[in-house]
Amino acid sequence: MSDLLSFGGPNRRTFACRILCSKVTLHGRFCLASFEFVEVRTATTADLPAIVSIGFSAWKSTYDDLLDTKTVDRYLTTSYSLDGICLRLEDHVILVADHSDDIAAFADVIVETDKIIVAEVCTADRWRRSGFATELIEEAQSLDPHLPITSDVVLGNHGAEHFYERRGFVPGETVQIDFFGQQIVQRRWWRHPDIVAPPDGAS
Repeated sequence: MSDLLSFGGPNRRTFACRILCSKVTLHGRFCLASFEFVEVRTATTADLPAIVSIGFSAWKSTYDDLLDTKTVDRYLTTSYSLDGICLRLEDHVILVADHSDDIAAFADVIVETDKIIVAEVCTADRWRRSGFATELIEEAQSLDPHLPITSDVVLGNHGAEHFYERRGFVPGETVQIDFFGQQIVQRRWWRHPDIVAPPDGAS
């Protein structure tokens, strides 16, 4: 759970994240609150080991029950190999949420002439529901505020569907693709530039 306050410029957004955590004492449970500053910026090669670690963990926890294990393994072996992750960094923007030199989350963002595509967004287990993924989405939108932003979500990934819905996205068309040898169906979620994301909770 968090409250967010953002400021900064294009491709470099700093925000204060009010993180609430619970603590159990002899007298019961209570919450501690602290403000911590996190920078959203473009990834560099130094960030790649953290991106690989976060991506592996996020894909295993999210898709092991949605996709065949072999499909997930093929994707991770290809996209998160050293060559694969370097090619992604060369091909398009990867944004990271940098918490005191600790990468908390990242997003692959592809800016096309008619839309912005969020190809992937992953948060480290220890930082989930702290608002970092939300800030990455907003930074992606800022790359071209006049374009709609979209992301494809595997049908059945209810956590991702709920995440995008709460941030002003609406469900669009379904797309069937061959994903590393497995036929899967994705729902394309859209948010148009005149839609303001609700300033709600964390992701």
